Amino acid sequence: MAILAMVCVVPMLITSQIAASVVSATYQENVESWLTQIGRFFLAGVARGGTEAGRALETPEIRRRVDHIASRVRTARSLGGWREDSEPFGFDLLTLREPDGRLLYSNESVEELKRLPFEGSQAVYLFRGDGRTLLVTGRDQRIDTSTGPVDVFLGTFLDASFIEDIDTIGSLDLTLFYRIDGSLTPVYSSSGAPAGNRLSTEVQSRLEQLAPGDYLDTPGRSDGSAIGVYLPIENGDQLNGVIACSLDLDLGSLPILGSHRLLLLVFATGMVLAMLAGIVLSAFVTRRVAQLSAGVGAVAAGDFTQRIAVSGEDELDHLAIAFNAMSEQLQDYRRLQGRLRRKERFATLGEIAAGFAHEVRNPLGIIKTTAELVQRGSSVEADRRRLGYVADEVRRIDRLIRDFLVFARPVQRTSLVTSDELMRHTMASCQTAADGQGIALIVENRAESALLRVDLDQIVQAFLNLVINALQAMDSRDAGRIRIDVTRLAEPGSVSFLFADEGPGIPPELLERIFDPFVTTKEQGTGLGLATVFAIVESHGGWIEARNGERGGAVFEITLPLAEAALTST
Repeated sequence: MAILAMVCVVPMLITSQIAASVVSATYQENVESWLTQIGRFFLAGVARGGTEAGRALETPEIRRRVDHIASRVRTARSLGGWREDSEPFGFDLLTLREPDGRLLYSNESVEELKRLPFEGSQAVYLFRGDGRTLLVTGRDQRIDTSTGPVDVFLGTFLDASFIEDIDTIGSLDLTLFYRIDGSLTPVYSSSGAPAGNRLSTEVQSRLEQLAPGDYLDTPGRSDGSAIGVYLPIENGDQLNGVIACSLDLDLGSLPILGSHRLLLLVFATGMVLAMLAGIVLSAFVTRRVAQLSAGVGAVAAGDFTQRIAVSGEDELDHLAIAFNAMSEQLQDYRRLQGRLRRKERFATLGEIAAGFAHEVRNPLGIIKTTAELVQRGSSVEADRRRLGYVADEVRRIDRLIRDFLVFARPVQRTSLVTSDELMRHTMASCQTAADGQGIALIVENRAESALLRVDLDQIVQAFLNLVINALQAMDSRDAGRIRIDVTRLAEPGSVSFLFADEGPGIPPELLERIFDPFVTTKEQGTGLGLATVFAIVESHGGWIEARNGERGGAVFEITLPLAEAALTST
């Protein structure tokens, strides 16, 4: 009996130990992989901060502000801390220097601002001032102002607010060490803990010997309740810095991970069930960590639509909540970035279009007048008919140019109008055409009392363009409907006008360019209709988006600020 017990117990103990080791090793490997990608995501954010600062310095708004500051400082030699010039653009530090290095203006007290090498050709900056030593991600650039050239620096501090969502996870700590004055010094910690000791010589030596893309495990606790990695920041053979990521594991919320409990479980269920239990536990525990790791990898690759399912309240669920919030913020940031790029492109194109249209209209007027005079004086019917063709074509070109001018520089005569008035004017203009096609116009106005400050004629023209486009898209149908939903939005104090039809929708390849001038899906279209709608809406401080409906058809959504919001923004 004793021999039989020994024969059964020993294999089960060995199998249990193997299963526990597999679960523990797989779990630790996935956590380390996720921590490594968190560190690389942080590095990508640092590099992206410099790129975005460089793009911001190219925008006309910031250049006008810089010109204004430089002019005031050079005239009065004192500005008195005009901080609001940098805050609206989401940056922490704005400095202006003369070409010889003398400081003209800074929204922070600057004792030193020094460029440090980062990865590849990129750089970060060391900031010292007000007793603080921080790294800054940003860009410096020389800008020509009305009072002469000035060296401008725009950047964001790598402090506790750099990635806000990491701070919400008490068990995750991300610390940045950077080479300052020859040694690796802690300059940032997501936990807000005071700077500790520098990295040991042994750790630095091991990091310098790593192959590109590898990471170094940090020493964990004896009970396995902490997992961490060191991620080197290198420029060639030079170790510029280190990111240390560690995660404190709350084993109380995951009791099955305790090695002795897992061993007892496997031992009790027997040698056959031991391997099955190990596989089930491994899949249960490591699946969510693998999902987090895959999600962070997708976000780092640029897919900000990634979301992780939350099923409880343990540490992994807190990580998933923070990850989802971070992805949503990045998605909003990318959307805002696209809007700014489109707005800048349309502003430039509008200036060119206005100048071109004015230059072309003058000779066209001469051609039209001359053709009409010759036509009236000609006694030959064939010549008069041909000259009539010339005059008609000139009039057509003139109409096209007028449309172009409306797109380029919409003129506004604003007044207070309710959303209900806008809908009444729109319906009065297009109801007959819709009835003629057998198309039902359905308006659901849930914001009747919403007051807007708009140019009534221009906004009605924009709405009519969308309805007429929808009618033309549904021309081949015997029946159908066009829905117009009006909704008052709480944030940021605006009204949404949504136009949805049952036509073929927008070709996917045109969705990104549908509002660009001369882009059209119609054989006889000029391509200025939707471009004019965009220009009118944008000139009223609003926004328009296009997409395809879930059940087919095209959807256009216009958002316009309420009257009080429009007055506040101006």
